[in-house]
Amino acid sequence: MREENGALPLASGGMQSRANSLRRRSALSYRHRMRSSSPAHPGALHCRALNGPRIYDVLLGGKDNALLDKEAALRLGRVSPRIGEEMRANRAFLRIAVPHFAAGGIDQIIELGCGFPDAPHVHEVVRQASPGARVVYMDIDEVVALHARTHLHGPGVHVISADVADIGEVLERLAFGGVLDLRRRTGILAAHVLDFVPDGTACEITQVLGRMLTAGSGLALSHICTSDLPPAAIKALVQAYDATPTPLHLRDRAAIEAFFTGFRLDRYGLVPVAGWGPVPRAFPPSGGVLLGGVGFLQERP
Repeated sequence: MREENGALPLASGGMQSRANSLRRRSALSYRHRMRSSSPAHPGALHCRALNGPRIYDVLLGGKDNALLDKEAALRLGRVSPRIGEEMRANRAFLRIAVPHFAAGGIDQIIELGCGFPDAPHVHEVVRQASPGARVVYMDIDEVVALHARTHLHGPGVHVISADVADIGEVLERLAFGGVLDLRRRTGILAAHVLDFVPDGTACEITQVLGRMLTAGSGLALSHICTSDLPPAAIKALVQAYDATPTPLHLRDRAAIEAFFTGFRLDRYGLVPVAGWGPVPRAFPPSGGVLLGGVGFLQERP
């Protein structure tokens, strides 16, 4: 058993070799770009270069960001005036999806690319419906993980610094360490995460989830959709993140739907995040910069 917020134990040799086989060259390139951006001192913000999580933090109205990030967010706002509203609706989508998981019998959740802490937190939301739920917060950015460890703690709450490209290895290590039980239903939160992962690796991530999780597990996923975006907005989004270690990989609706292969989308479908769910929202549906949906893993044939 691992300690909360501590290091995960290594899996056995056979498990490790199977996990390693999931890695591809594109994933290695992605990890190198991201990890080489981490500051030598992980306790402080690295303000000499743009950073994707910090830009997102600006759009959410947070304070864990630098002047460069604010300027990038302002440029985005000039061509997509509702981008901040869309990102806040994205966080609201995530918080509505969590009790949706709990209603489906899911009491262990992993938030991929958790970003800087933004209340109410996932473990606080899920425990309103399932008091004993376990939650793992995961981010590749070491500064983000450090902030998460500082603010997100308690029984059954775990924070790890890991790459979504290594999701197979991560799941095996979490199971080996007794953090999660993969024989039970697991909820995966991937809100505005796969947008930053290359095509081959992103598809592999959801395929691995489909193979390793048990039937009835959930996937809550949101992603920027280019299908209805004007060219100027697409160009601004790409340019804003090209200078960060995690450039955007934009996709159309069909490509986003493909991530749910093996998962049955629930009755709300794949829609703009501001319009997803049963409860009237503070953010009315807009042009759909971000599409979101929740799917549940079907029984394998």
